[in-house]
Amino acid sequence: MSKSKALKAGLERDALLGEVFSASPDAVVVIDTHHQIVLASPAVTTLFGYEIEELLGQSIDLLVPDNRKELHAGHLRRFFEAPHPREMGVGLDLTGRRRDGVELPIDVSLTPVNQDGALYVAAFVRDATERRRASNRLTAVNDITKRLLAGAQMQEILSLVAQSARLLCNSDAAWIVMPTTAKFEIVSVDGIGTEVLLGVFLSGDTSRSAEVMRSGQPDVIEDLATADNVPLGSPNLT
Repeated sequence: MSKSKALKAGLERDALLGEVFSASPDAVVVIDTHHQIVLASPAVTTLFGYEIEELLGQSIDLLVPDNRKELHAGHLRRFFEAPHPREMGVGLDLTGRRRDGVELPIDVSLTPVNQDGALYVAAFVRDATERRRASNRLTAVNDITKRLLAGAQMQEILSLVAQSARLLCNSDAAWIVMPTTAKFEIVSVDGIGTEVLLGVFLSGDTSRSAEVMRSGQPDVIEDLATADNVPLGSPNLT
């Protein structure tokens, strides 16, 4: 192959790799041996909220919660000592930090890249919120099933279901209603201050619980203090 053809092929390859890099649904961050960001894909902006220009030259610690920086630095140090493609922190719940300070669960895969004798690490980062929620949901279902098979009392099962629903939704309060004549009775609750809801009757026609029953669709109340058609006397939770 002539030099001109080789150069053209190289440029085409680089252009293709650039397109693949930009189109990756995972956020891709490339760091050097000093843990500084030298390259970032457009998906990084979607996941973390930073513009690419804001990240270049910054430490990867910018995307790590303060209470995880030391642990994260240890992971990277060991990876640079023995680089090979792998998931980072297998078995750990990894967390990233967005530009607005909000923390989010993430999955990370690391790949070493050698370029002109210099070692870099490409991190492929994905939002793990839904994966972990699905895993937690399966764990909760298995736990409830085991309790049922073990002959647990119904009130114990209802309490576990209410607790699991609250935790899965990351909510302050959850309650379970049981249909009675034209009304729904709150028979189980979970969350600080929710004891006042036990035994409260809700409308079988106009309450939000009734609407959930009819529609089969979940309903998460943002603020009990200002929401319509929620139990009277409910605690002031947000």
